Amino acid sequence: MLLGKKLATSALMVGASLFSIASQALVIDFTSSAWQGANSQTTFSNGGVTLTGSDTMTFNGSSGERNGCNASSSEIDPTPGIPLACDGDGIGIRGSDEITGNSSQSLTITFDNAVNIIQIELLDLFDNEGSNGDPEVAIFTLGSDVETFDGIFAPGNNGGYVATGYTASDVTSLTLTAGADTWSDYALARITTGVNSSSTPVAEPSSLALLGLGLLGLARARKNG
Repeated sequence: MLLGKKLATSALMVGASLFSIASQALVIDFTSSAWQGANSQTTFSNGGVTLTGSDTMTFNGSSGERNGCNASSSEIDPTPGIPLACDGDGIGIRGSDEITGNSSQSLTITFDNAVNIIQIELLDLFDNEGSNGDPEVAIFTLGSDVETFDGIFAPGNNGGYVATGYTASDVTSLTLTAGADTWSDYALARITTGVNSSSTPVAEPSSLALLGLGLLGLARARKNG
């Protein structure tokens, strides 16, 4: 598996759960109502992508939770009028409704066929949560490769939005956890992938339209684990 070492990128995306384009780029928006079925389940599949939680998952669809997503989409997501769907506030785990570190929660994303990850976006990953103003920490594990991402400060980032800039090739499974502290937690918002050329494309829900995709740069906060 090859992990990218580039600055963060954030994609031009729509409020759909999953769509493909001619270049076989795929966007999976976990704030879309298409993923609401994951709520209260330990496993949920949609369009060739399966989520598995260490405990029952949450979709965070209450109006209060959606407000944070909407704030992030309008202020932080660098997409001209194409925000996250924000039908929910992303996928988390029961308890705090997010992937929490001190309770050792995890969320695993499995693809029916190998993909190349271009971007992963998170919500509720804040920059000033610990007793000493420590940032919340997200951890991505791919085989023996581990990368960590801190919450970042940005004006208007009321929803803790972070475009991690995470990239990896030949991915069939990726696990998300949080820092082993008393404050780190976050939700999975969106993943952008390119289908591996040696594999069959991930299935696309027939109701979703063919749409264009472009990439914009966004610096990421990143530390090697």
